[in-house]
Amino acid sequence: MDHHGRVQRRLCGPAVRTGPGRAGAAACGRRRAGRAARRARPDPTFAPTPSPEALRAALPEGDPLMPLVRALESGDSIVIFPEGTRGHGDEPQPFKSGLYKLAQMFPQVVLVPAWINNVQRVMPKGEVVPVPILCSVTFGAPIRPEPGEERRPFLDRARQAVIALREV
Repeated sequence: MDHHGRVQRRLCGPAVRTGPGRAGAAACGRRRAGRAARRARPDPTFAPTPSPEALRAALPEGDPLMPLVRALESGDSIVIFPEGTRGHGDEPQPFKSGLYKLAQMFPQVVLVPAWINNVQRVMPKGEVVPVPILCSVTFGAPIRPEPGEERRPFLDRARQAVIALREV
């Protein structure tokens, strides 16, 4: 007995139950069922990656990437400026998400970074046809998104690959 007059189980000898009684067994079964249900429940933070075909099908008709998607689907090669426009600085501006989206939609397409020396004079902003001035183009090693790589790290890595070609 404790100091409140209650019999302590461990002092009861053979009357001590080693397992749950009928009510305890039911509660234990519910706990097990609850644990099993929690294990079987999908992780709310896990979102399956859509297939490239599903990404292309989800693209709205008026999306600015649609002409590029059609060109890549027909097997054409394209040259894009991933910063979205031609700037006036020495380095390209931060890349926009279109490059990452195209890489997700066409994982088989080879992405080759290129540095166009003298691009501000050869292809001034607003011009469609290159100006006939000498320039050089340096191509780098192909890149692609790493498995599980998020958009911003990939775009930063792609931009750095282009900038690194300036020194070559």
